[in-house]
Amino acid sequence: MGTLQEFATSLAVRSDADLLRLFARRPDAITPPVATFADLASRLSTAASINAALDQLGLPALRVLAELPVGGLLSEGLPELSQLHELGLLLRADPAARPALVPAHLPALTHDAGTHLIQPLTAVTLALGSEDSPPVSALHVLPGFPDFPGFSEVPQPRLSPVSSSMRDNAVGSAVETLVRTMSELLEVAGGAGSSLAGLRAPGLTVLRDGTLGVRTLRELSKALGLDAPTVDFYLELAAAADLLSFDGSGRCWRADTLHGPAAKWSSLERAEQWFVLVRSWLDNARPPSALLNALEPYDPPRQARQWRRQLVTVMAALTAGSAASSSPAPDVHSVLDALSWHHPRQTAALSHELPDLLCELEWLGITGAGALSAPGRAAASGEAALADDAALAEAALAIAAMHALLPAPVDHFVLQGDLTAIAPGFLVPGITSKLKLMALPEGRGAAGIFRFSQQSLEFAAASGLSRTAVLDFLQQHSSTAVPQSLAFLIAEVFRSNHDASSSTPPSPAAARRQVAKQIQPGYGVVHEDPEALALAQLERLRSQPVWANDGVGESGPALVMEELRRALGLGDLLRVRVVDGTGEIEELLLRPVSLVAGTLRARLSGANRERRLSIHRIISAAPARQDAEPQLKEPQLTEPQIADPDHANTPATSTSTTSKERHG
Repeated sequence: MGTLQEFATSLAVRSDADLLRLFARRPDAITPPVATFADLASRLSTAASINAALDQLGLPALRVLAELPVGGLLSEGLPELSQLHELGLLLRADPAARPALVPAHLPALTHDAGTHLIQPLTAVTLALGSEDSPPVSALHVLPGFPDFPGFSEVPQPRLSPVSSSMRDNAVGSAVETLVRTMSELLEVAGGAGSSLAGLRAPGLTVLRDGTLGVRTLRELSKALGLDAPTVDFYLELAAAADLLSFDGSGRCWRADTLHGPAAKWSSLERAEQWFVLVRSWLDNARPPSALLNALEPYDPPRQARQWRRQLVTVMAALTAGSAASSSPAPDVHSVLDALSWHHPRQTAALSHELPDLLCELEWLGITGAGALSAPGRAAASGEAALADDAALAEAALAIAAMHALLPAPVDHFVLQGDLTAIAPGFLVPGITSKLKLMALPEGRGAAGIFRFSQQSLEFAAASGLSRTAVLDFLQQHSSTAVPQSLAFLIAEVFRSNHDASSSTPPSPAAARRQVAKQIQPGYGVVHEDPEALALAQLERLRSQPVWANDGVGESGPALVMEELRRALGLGDLLRVRVVDGTGEIEELLLRPVSLVAGTLRARLSGANRERRLSIHRIISAAPARQDAEPQLKEPQLTEPQIADPDHANTPATSTSTTSKERHG
């Protein structure tokens, strides 16, 4: 059995939970989806996928990987071995019995003769260095591998004590600001707050190049009371949480505050709203300090997909075991040292992003006064947002911890004679959403202020509310009686609205326009659920044989390369099928000599000559029986042949045939 087959078989015997964890740790393996386990093994064996997996490893795991013996078996005593196996960088010698682990990152130089000791991931050799280098020296040629002369052990952090009350107060204030500002942004982007914000039209219109214009950003910054970098943060966070979507027909970013994800998010409790934003932030791949406009299309580096989660995990490790009465806050140098230990291949890039990432941690309430909060630790503890029992338990723990830090919402407000309603704290979301149908929010802060006007009440009437419904709502949730001035305004607005609707019924054209205004256009960007994609991929793999396409699909080229490398190391004879310059399939019996820069140099069997073949033209390669090679005999020259110089240069007969010759 070849190495790729062995790897595919080992993947197939993994449990569903193990495969889902593999998909979460190495999402490139199923993006785009693969057809079979053979194709999955081939995808995981590519140099790009191997490099992405190596980026997640810490210094101890990289050292273990670099120092593994070629072709040797290992016991499972080292904890790093389980991590390497989970990532698909080590292969178990016998997937059924599972007695030991086989190093999968270096190719075997001798055939295993059916002993199941084959290393599948030969592409890791390219990531570690040349095949000629000894394995122990591979540590020093890892791309981006820093030099840690004094890091024989985990670096000790420098911590500053922070009281729990100071941390929790900072977290509570940050989350209040986060949720309130995000709600205001969605109101503006959904159209409900356009007139208040001064924007000309609902949504956030983009320019021809797909970016938000300077004028739109300036008006949005003024409406939210934030500086430009903070506005960019909220825009990117809203897009990552799918609260903002791009409307291709209107060429704008819009929040569907009536039926879409933004409406669902607005109906959640504050702790649940916070959890949605934090998990979206953790999975966001856009670097915070990218020199780009907000929401501009951008292809982030592969490492950025793990930066945020790695940062929180490292901070949790720095403060593990601290007393409950104190919350130590590490300084930026300690955080960078810890990141260098746990993710050394990303040190250079993370050093530029670290200040901005630490600032975002404070805005999100993951940290308070520099110390990691209990809700932040719980929210970031899961590897992925897969809906298994562990992930649901972590979500419940994080939400409950945040509930404990936030003051309880209020269910009443105070009506005043100046046509305002004042909430003495954070209102229940259901009451807030209905109050916003009849009054416009004013000011900022934990206590909400809402102003009634003729325009706001006309909007309530257009939304389907009656005069009786408005008064009943205000009397039910107001701690004071409805002021006479407000009651008079409500009566006048609904009387005028009733008279206009009853005296002049709208024309069919006007009715169609009114209905069209209520219909939200389709969005041009489709947000795919990672959990649904992973489960669909798992179901597809389980429904197919391990080798359903016989190596014709994505695994075909990998099989060819694997067989060429094996034959090259052992000096074996191969039967290969090649597409020639005319598009015909040619079958050759050859013995590989070298494989360099995508070109195979081989000696044709039965002929005293060599041939060079481009790798991309070889469509299959299989071992040939050694006795299939004809013996090359010395030619017995006759006198006429010796006398004829042209005939003397005639090449020996080749065993190659074309498809036309084989099929007559």
